[in-house]
Amino acid sequence: MTASPHGEPENEFQDVLMDTLRAYGETNLRWMELFVRKYGFTLRDEERLPPVPPDSKLLGRCLSDGLILPGALWDAGMRHVVLNIKPGPGLADITASVKKNTKLRNSNAGKRWLSLWDQKYAAFFDFGGSWLVERLATITSDPASHTTYEGEIIRLEAAMGNILDVHLSDGQVNRFDGIISRYMASTVWSLDMTATEKVLQRFVDKINDMRTEGWQRDRHRRPAAIPSTFNINLYALQMLYPPEHSGDLEPFDGEYISKLAAKTIKFIDGMVARKIPYHNDFERMKNYLGFKASCCFQVAIFVGSVDDREVPDLSDYLRVDLVVAMLKTRISRKGPIHEWEESIVRGVRKMLISWQRSHIEHFRDAAGLFQ
Repeated sequence: MTASPHGEPENEFQDVLMDTLRAYGETNLRWMELFVRKYGFTLRDEERLPPVPPDSKLLGRCLSDGLILPGALWDAGMRHVVLNIKPGPGLADITASVKKNTKLRNSNAGKRWLSLWDQKYAAFFDFGGSWLVERLATITSDPASHTTYEGEIIRLEAAMGNILDVHLSDGQVNRFDGIISRYMASTVWSLDMTATEKVLQRFVDKINDMRTEGWQRDRHRRPAAIPSTFNINLYALQMLYPPEHSGDLEPFDGEYISKLAAKTIKFIDGMVARKIPYHNDFERMKNYLGFKASCCFQVAIFVGSVDDREVPDLSDYLRVDLVVAMLKTRISRKGPIHEWEESIVRGVRKMLISWQRSHIEHFRDAAGLFQ
Protein backbone atom coordinates (compact mmCIF):
# COMPACT_ATOMS: atom_id res chain seq x y z
CA MET A 1 0.00 0.00 0.00
CA THR A 2 1.34 3.42 -0.86
CA ALA A 3 1.75 6.00 1.86
CA SER A 4 -0.99 8.54 2.20
CA PRO A 5 -0.03 12.08 1.16
CA HIS A 6 -2.17 13.24 4.08
CA GLY A 7 -0.67 10.94 6.71
CA GLU A 8 -2.56 8.82 9.21
CA PRO A 9 -6.20 9.72 8.37
CA GLU A 10 -6.12 7.66 5.15
CA ASN A 11 -4.98 4.57 7.07
CA GLU A 12 -7.78 5.14 9.57
CA PHE A 13 -10.27 5.44 6.72
CA GLN A 14 -9.02 2.19 5.20
CA ASP A 15 -9.31 0.41 8.54
CA VAL A 16 -12.88 1.62 8.92
CA LEU A 17 -13.66 0.59 5.33
CA MET A 18 -12.29 -2.93 5.84
CA ASP A 19 -14.15 -3.33 9.14
CA THR A 20 -17.33 -2.23 7.37
CA LEU A 21 -16.80 -4.71 4.54
CA ARG A 22 -16.15 -7.53 7.02
CA ALA A 23 -19.34 -6.71 8.91
CA TYR A 24 -21.21 -6.40 5.62
CA GLY A 25 -19.95 -9.83 4.59
CA GLU A 26 -20.90 -11.47 7.90
CA THR A 27 -24.40 -10.00 7.67
CA ASN A 28 -24.74 -11.27 4.12
CA LEU A 29 -23.53 -14.73 5.17
CA ARG A 30 -26.29 -14.90 7.79
CA TRP A 31 -28.79 -13.89 5.10
CA MET A 32 -27.52 -16.66 2.77
CA GLU A 33 -27.79 -19.27 5.52
CA LEU A 34 -31.32 -18.07 6.30
CA PHE A 35 -32.23 -18.23 2.60
CA VAL A 36 -31.05 -21.85 2.39
CA ARG A 37 -33.06 -22.88 5.46
CA LYS A 38 -36.18 -20.89 4.57
CA TYR A 39 -36.61 -22.51 1.17
CA GLY A 40 -35.73 -26.02 2.30
CA PHE A 41 -32.37 -26.26 0.56
CA THR A 42 -29.32 -28.06 1.92
CA LEU A 43 -25.59 -27.62 1.53
CA ARG A 44 -22.91 -30.20 2.23
CA ASP A 45 -20.55 -29.57 5.11
CA GLU A 46 -17.66 -28.87 2.73
CA GLU A 47 -19.74 -26.30 0.80
CA ARG A 48 -19.07 -23.52 3.25
CA LEU A 49 -20.29 -20.19 1.91
CA PRO A 50 -17.89 -17.25 2.25
CA PRO A 51 -18.81 -13.99 4.03
CA VAL A 52 -18.80 -11.71 1.00
CA PRO A 53 -20.73 -8.43 0.71
CA PRO A 54 -23.98 -8.59 -1.31
CA ASP A 55 -22.16 -6.62 -4.00
CA SER A 56 -18.98 -8.66 -4.41
CA LYS A 57 -17.66 -6.06 -6.85
CA LEU A 58 -16.84 -3.90 -3.82
CA LEU A 59 -13.84 -6.10 -3.06
CA GLY A 60 -12.61 -5.85 -6.64
CA ARG A 61 -12.94 -2.07 -6.55
CA CYS A 62 -10.84 -1.93 -3.40
CA LEU A 63 -8.09 -3.96 -5.06
CA SER A 64 -8.09 -1.93 -8.25
CA ASP A 65 -7.91 1.26 -6.14
CA GLY A 66 -4.69 -0.01 -4.56
CA LEU A 67 -6.14 -1.03 -1.20
CA ILE A 68 -4.88 -4.19 0.48
CA LEU A 69 -7.61 -6.56 1.62
CA PRO A 70 -7.11 -8.27 5.00
CA GLY A 71 -6.59 -12.02 4.75
CA ALA A 72 -10.15 -12.92 5.74
CA LEU A 73 -11.70 -10.66 3.09
CA TRP A 74 -9.22 -11.84 0.46
CA ASP A 75 -9.99 -15.50 1.20
CA ALA A 76 -13.73 -14.82 1.14
CA GLY A 77 -13.46 -13.08 -2.23
CA MET A 78 -11.39 -15.87 -3.76
CA ARG A 79 -13.71 -18.58 -2.45
CA HIS A 80 -16.66 -16.68 -3.90
CA VAL A 81 -14.92 -16.66 -7.29
CA VAL A 82 -14.05 -20.37 -7.22
CA LEU A 83 -17.54 -21.42 -6.08
CA ASN A 84 -19.12 -19.40 -8.87
CA ILE A 85 -16.89 -20.99 -11.49
CA LYS A 86 -17.05 -24.49 -10.06
CA PRO A 87 -19.83 -24.79 -7.45
CA GLY A 88 -20.30 -27.89 -5.37
CA PRO A 89 -23.34 -30.08 -6.11
CA GLY A 90 -25.45 -28.60 -3.31
CA LEU A 91 -24.77 -25.00 -4.29
CA ALA A 92 -25.30 -25.80 -7.96
CA ASP A 93 -28.67 -27.44 -7.17
CA ILE A 94 -29.83 -24.44 -5.14
CA THR A 95 -28.95 -21.98 -7.90
CA ALA A 96 -30.60 -24.18 -10.54
CA SER A 97 -33.75 -24.49 -8.41
CA VAL A 98 -33.96 -20.73 -7.92
CA LYS A 99 -33.64 -20.16 -11.67
CA LYS A 100 -36.27 -22.81 -12.40
CA ASN A 101 -38.83 -21.42 -9.92
CA THR A 102 -40.26 -18.36 -11.66
CA LYS A 103 -41.79 -16.88 -8.53
CA LEU A 104 -38.63 -17.30 -6.47
CA ARG A 105 -36.40 -16.17 -9.34
CA ASN A 106 -38.30 -12.90 -9.67
CA SER A 107 -38.45 -12.24 -5.93
CA ASN A 108 -35.98 -9.89 -4.26
CA ALA A 109 -34.47 -12.83 -2.38
CA GLY A 110 -34.08 -14.89 -5.55
CA LYS A 111 -32.52 -12.01 -7.44
CA ARG A 112 -30.09 -11.44 -4.60
CA TRP A 113 -29.10 -15.12 -4.51
CA LEU A 114 -28.55 -15.24 -8.27
CA SER A 115 -26.54 -12.03 -8.19
CA LEU A 116 -24.20 -13.82 -5.80
CA TRP A 117 -24.10 -17.37 -7.17
CA ASP A 118 -24.96 -17.25 -10.87
CA GLN A 119 -21.99 -15.20 -12.04
CA LYS A 120 -19.79 -18.03 -13.32
CA TYR A 121 -16.57 -16.64 -14.84
CA ALA A 122 -17.71 -13.04 -14.46
CA ALA A 123 -17.10 -13.43 -10.72
CA PHE A 124 -13.34 -13.50 -11.33
CA PHE A 125 -13.43 -10.18 -13.13
CA ASP A 126 -15.84 -8.70 -10.57
CA PHE A 127 -13.20 -9.52 -7.96
CA GLY A 128 -10.68 -7.55 -9.98
CA GLY A 129 -9.37 -10.54 -11.92
CA SER A 130 -7.82 -8.49 -14.70
CA TRP A 131 -6.15 -6.24 -12.16
CA LEU A 132 -4.87 -9.24 -10.17
CA VAL A 133 -3.20 -10.77 -13.22
CA GLU A 134 -1.76 -7.48 -14.43
CA ARG A 135 -0.50 -6.55 -10.97
CA LEU A 136 1.22 -9.92 -10.56
CA ALA A 137 2.88 -9.51 -13.96
CA THR A 138 4.09 -6.02 -13.13
CA ILE A 139 5.72 -6.81 -9.79
CA THR A 140 7.18 -10.20 -10.76
CA SER A 141 8.87 -8.68 -13.81
CA ASP A 142 10.40 -5.87 -11.72
CA PRO A 143 13.37 -7.19 -9.69
CA ALA A 144 13.23 -4.15 -7.40
CA SER A 145 9.72 -5.17 -6.27
CA HIS A 146 10.46 -8.77 -5.28
CA THR A 147 11.46 -8.07 -1.68
CA THR A 148 9.06 -5.19 -1.05
CA TYR A 149 6.02 -7.07 -2.36
CA GLU A 150 7.00 -10.65 -1.51
CA GLY A 151 3.81 -11.32 0.44
CA GLU A 152 1.63 -9.78 -2.24
CA ILE A 153 3.34 -11.85 -4.94
CA ILE A 154 2.59 -15.04 -3.02
CA ARG A 155 -1.06 -14.08 -2.58
CA LEU A 156 -1.58 -12.94 -6.17
CA GLU A 157 0.12 -16.00 -7.62
CA ALA A 158 -2.06 -18.25 -5.46
CA ALA A 159 -5.16 -16.40 -6.69
CA MET A 160 -4.16 -16.71 -10.33
CA GLY A 161 -3.23 -20.35 -9.72
CA ASN A 162 -6.62 -21.13 -8.18
CA ILE A 163 -8.45 -19.82 -11.22
CA LEU A 164 -6.12 -21.49 -13.70
CA ASP A 165 -6.47 -24.79 -11.82
CA VAL A 166 -10.24 -24.59 -12.29
CA HIS A 167 -9.79 -23.87 -16.00
CA LEU A 168 -7.41 -26.82 -16.31
CA SER A 169 -9.71 -29.26 -14.52
CA ASP A 170 -12.65 -28.12 -16.68
CA GLY A 171 -10.67 -28.27 -19.93
CA GLN A 172 -11.26 -24.55 -20.54
CA VAL A 173 -8.22 -24.14 -22.78
CA ASN A 174 -9.19 -20.78 -24.27
CA ARG A 175 -9.89 -19.25 -20.87
CA PHE A 176 -6.60 -20.59 -19.53
CA ASP A 177 -4.69 -19.20 -22.51
CA GLY A 178 -6.51 -15.89 -22.15
CA ILE A 179 -5.29 -15.36 -18.58
CA ILE A 180 -1.74 -16.41 -19.49
CA SER A 181 -1.81 -14.00 -22.45
CA ARG A 182 -3.01 -11.16 -20.22
CA TYR A 183 -0.23 -11.93 -17.75
CA MET A 184 2.39 -11.93 -20.49
CA ALA A 185 1.09 -8.72 -22.04
CA SER A 186 1.40 -6.98 -18.67
CA THR A 187 5.02 -7.87 -17.96
CA VAL A 188 7.62 -5.12 -18.10
CA TRP A 189 10.94 -6.18 -19.59
CA SER A 190 14.01 -6.13 -17.38
CA LEU A 191 17.41 -7.82 -17.41
CA ASP A 192 16.18 -10.23 -14.73
CA MET A 193 12.88 -11.92 -15.56
CA THR A 194 13.54 -14.92 -13.31
CA ALA A 195 10.49 -14.47 -11.10
CA THR A 196 8.19 -14.21 -14.10
CA GLU A 197 9.74 -17.30 -15.66
CA LYS A 198 9.12 -19.23 -12.43
CA VAL A 199 5.44 -18.27 -12.39
CA LEU A 200 4.99 -19.59 -15.92
CA GLN A 201 7.13 -22.68 -15.33
CA ARG A 202 4.90 -23.77 -12.46
CA PHE A 203 1.93 -23.88 -14.82
CA VAL A 204 3.97 -25.69 -17.48
CA ASP A 205 4.95 -28.32 -14.91
CA LYS A 206 1.33 -28.72 -13.82
CA ILE A 207 0.17 -29.25 -17.39
CA ASN A 208 2.95 -31.76 -18.04
CA ASP A 209 1.94 -33.68 -14.90
CA MET A 210 -1.63 -33.88 -16.23
CA ARG A 211 -0.63 -34.97 -19.72
CA THR A 212 0.16 -38.58 -18.79
CA GLU A 213 0.13 -41.61 -21.05
CA GLY A 214 -2.93 -42.88 -19.21
CA TRP A 215 -4.76 -39.61 -19.88
CA GLN A 216 -3.79 -39.80 -23.56
CA ARG A 217 -5.16 -43.35 -23.91
CA ASP A 218 -8.41 -42.74 -22.03
CA ARG A 219 -11.23 -42.24 -24.55
CA HIS A 220 -13.31 -40.65 -21.80
CA ARG A 221 -10.45 -38.51 -20.54
CA ARG A 222 -11.16 -35.71 -18.13
CA PRO A 223 -10.47 -32.98 -18.83
CA ALA A 224 -11.09 -33.52 -22.51
CA ALA A 225 -8.39 -31.00 -23.51
CA ILE A 226 -5.26 -29.54 -21.93
CA PRO A 227 -3.50 -26.32 -23.00
CA SER A 228 -0.37 -26.46 -25.10
CA THR A 229 2.82 -25.86 -23.14
CA PHE A 230 4.46 -24.75 -26.38
CA ASN A 231 2.51 -21.50 -26.35
CA ILE A 232 3.43 -20.73 -22.74
CA ASN A 233 7.09 -21.53 -23.35
CA LEU A 234 7.09 -19.36 -26.46
CA TYR A 235 5.54 -16.49 -24.50
CA ALA A 236 8.21 -16.96 -21.84
CA LEU A 237 11.00 -16.89 -24.41
CA GLN A 238 9.61 -13.88 -26.23
CA MET A 239 9.35 -11.81 -23.06
CA LEU A 240 13.10 -12.19 -22.48
CA TYR A 241 13.81 -10.25 -25.66
CA PRO A 242 14.01 -6.51 -24.98
CA PRO A 243 11.46 -4.09 -26.41
CA GLU A 244 12.28 -2.23 -29.60
CA HIS A 245 13.34 0.98 -27.85
CA SER A 246 16.17 -0.90 -26.09
CA GLY A 247 18.51 -0.53 -29.06
CA ASP A 248 20.72 -3.43 -30.10
CA LEU A 249 21.73 -4.76 -26.69
CA GLU A 250 25.12 -3.12 -27.00
CA PRO A 251 24.89 -1.75 -23.43
CA PHE A 252 24.55 -5.33 -22.17
CA ASP A 253 27.39 -7.77 -21.69
CA GLY A 254 28.04 -10.78 -23.85
CA GLU A 255 26.90 -13.12 -21.09
CA TYR A 256 23.34 -11.81 -21.24
CA ILE A 257 23.26 -12.08 -25.03
CA SER A 258 24.73 -15.59 -25.07
CA LYS A 259 22.28 -16.79 -22.39
CA LEU A 260 19.33 -15.48 -24.39
CA ALA A 261 20.69 -17.15 -27.53
CA ALA A 262 21.20 -20.40 -25.62
CA LYS A 263 17.59 -20.33 -24.41
CA THR A 264 16.41 -19.75 -27.97
CA ILE A 265 18.45 -22.70 -29.23
CA LYS A 266 17.20 -24.87 -26.36
CA PHE A 267 13.64 -23.95 -27.28
CA ILE A 268 14.22 -25.10 -30.87
CA ASP A 269 15.84 -28.32 -29.65
CA GLY A 270 12.81 -28.98 -27.44
CA MET A 271 10.40 -28.35 -30.29
CA VAL A 272 12.21 -30.89 -32.47
CA ALA A 273 12.49 -33.43 -29.64
CA ARG A 274 8.69 -33.66 -29.35
CA LYS A 275 8.71 -35.77 -32.52
CA ILE A 276 5.41 -34.34 -33.72
CA PRO A 277 4.75 -32.00 -36.67
CA TYR A 278 6.38 -28.70 -35.82
CA HIS A 279 5.74 -26.58 -38.91
CA ASN A 280 2.91 -24.42 -37.58
CA ASP A 281 4.67 -23.96 -34.26
CA PHE A 282 7.90 -22.99 -35.97
CA GLU A 283 6.09 -20.45 -38.14
CA ARG A 284 4.63 -18.94 -34.99
CA MET A 285 8.08 -18.82 -33.44
CA LYS A 286 9.49 -17.05 -36.50
CA ASN A 287 6.69 -14.50 -36.36
CA TYR A 288 7.15 -13.86 -32.65
CA LEU A 289 10.93 -13.59 -32.67
CA GLY A 290 11.17 -12.05 -36.11
CA PHE A 291 9.33 -9.07 -34.71
CA LYS A 292 12.09 -8.76 -32.10
CA ALA A 293 14.83 -8.78 -34.71
CA SER A 294 15.07 -5.03 -35.04
CA CYS A 295 16.33 -4.65 -31.48
CA CYS A 296 18.26 -7.79 -30.64
CA PHE A 297 20.22 -8.94 -33.64
CA GLN A 298 23.33 -9.83 -31.67
CA VAL A 299 21.26 -12.68 -30.23
CA ALA A 300 20.29 -13.77 -33.75
CA ILE A 301 23.97 -13.89 -34.75
CA PHE A 302 24.66 -16.30 -31.88
CA VAL A 303 21.70 -18.46 -32.89
CA GLY A 304 22.80 -18.52 -36.53
CA SER A 305 26.39 -19.56 -35.80
CA VAL A 306 26.41 -23.14 -37.08
CA ASP A 307 29.83 -23.20 -38.77
CA ASP A 308 31.07 -25.79 -36.25
CA ARG A 309 28.43 -28.30 -37.35
CA GLU A 310 30.07 -31.00 -39.46
CA VAL A 311 26.89 -33.07 -39.51
CA PRO A 312 24.01 -30.70 -38.72
CA ASP A 313 20.78 -32.00 -37.25
CA LEU A 314 17.26 -30.70 -37.79
CA SER A 315 17.64 -28.13 -35.02
CA ASP A 316 20.59 -26.56 -36.84
CA TYR A 317 18.56 -26.19 -40.02
CA LEU A 318 15.75 -24.54 -38.07
CA ARG A 319 18.20 -22.19 -36.35
CA VAL A 320 19.35 -20.93 -39.74
CA ASP A 321 15.77 -20.64 -40.99
CA LEU A 322 14.85 -18.62 -37.89
CA VAL A 323 17.74 -16.22 -38.40
CA VAL A 324 16.84 -15.84 -42.08
CA ALA A 325 13.37 -14.73 -40.97
CA MET A 326 14.90 -12.35 -38.43
CA LEU A 327 17.23 -10.91 -41.08
CA LYS A 328 14.35 -10.30 -43.47
CA THR A 329 12.33 -8.61 -40.74
CA ARG A 330 15.19 -6.36 -39.72
CA ILE A 331 15.90 -5.40 -43.34
CA SER A 332 12.24 -4.45 -43.82
CA ARG A 333 12.35 -2.26 -40.71
CA LYS A 334 15.88 -0.82 -40.79
CA GLY A 335 16.95 -0.98 -44.42
CA PRO A 336 19.82 -2.89 -46.12
CA ILE A 337 22.41 -4.64 -43.96
CA HIS A 338 25.22 -2.23 -44.88
CA GLU A 339 23.22 0.63 -43.34
CA TRP A 340 23.06 -0.99 -39.90
CA GLU A 341 25.30 -0.29 -36.92
CA GLU A 342 28.90 -1.25 -37.66
CA SER A 343 29.18 -3.75 -34.79
CA ILE A 344 26.05 -5.57 -36.00
CA VAL A 345 27.18 -5.50 -39.64
CA ARG A 346 30.49 -7.17 -38.76
CA GLY A 347 28.72 -10.00 -36.96
CA VAL A 348 26.16 -10.52 -39.72
CA ARG A 349 28.80 -10.59 -42.45
CA LYS A 350 30.88 -13.11 -40.52
CA MET A 351 27.82 -15.32 -40.08
CA LEU A 352 26.84 -15.08 -43.76
CA ILE A 353 30.39 -15.88 -44.89
CA SER A 354 30.36 -19.00 -42.71
CA TRP A 355 27.10 -20.04 -44.37
CA GLN A 356 28.53 -19.38 -47.84
CA ARG A 357 31.58 -21.57 -47.12
CA SER A 358 29.56 -24.37 -45.58
CA HIS A 359 29.48 -27.80 -47.21
CA ILE A 360 25.75 -27.86 -46.38
CA GLU A 361 23.75 -26.69 -49.39
CA HIS A 362 20.85 -25.43 -47.27
CA PHE A 363 23.18 -23.03 -45.44
CA ARG A 364 24.75 -21.81 -48.69
CA ASP A 365 21.30 -21.18 -50.16
CA ALA A 366 20.34 -19.20 -47.06
CA ALA A 367 23.40 -16.97 -47.46
CA GLY A 368 22.54 -16.45 -51.13
CA LEU A 369 19.31 -14.74 -50.14
CA PHE A 370 21.30 -11.77 -48.86
CA GLN A 371 23.95 -11.33 -51.56
